[in-house]
Amino acid sequence: MLKRRAYEQLTQWKQHTTQQGLLVTGARQVGKTTLIGQFGNDHYEQLAELNFIETPSAVEVVSAVRDTAR
Repeated sequence: MLKRRAYEQLTQWKQHTTQQGLLVTGARQVGKTTLIGQFGNDHYEQLAELNFIETPSAVEVVSAVRDTAR
């Protein structure tokens, strides 16, 4: 994978001690999903992908959760 500036920004985000989530936005078809997938595989043991467009019922499941333990 071609190293991108965005990949470095993700690495910097991971190094912060806060437990804030990250929202990646951008134009269509520029490689956001590929970038996140590669970053997840490189830095974490497990990776879960929730696609709210392909699986609309996932929105209801996620909205009902109130803490990370669930």
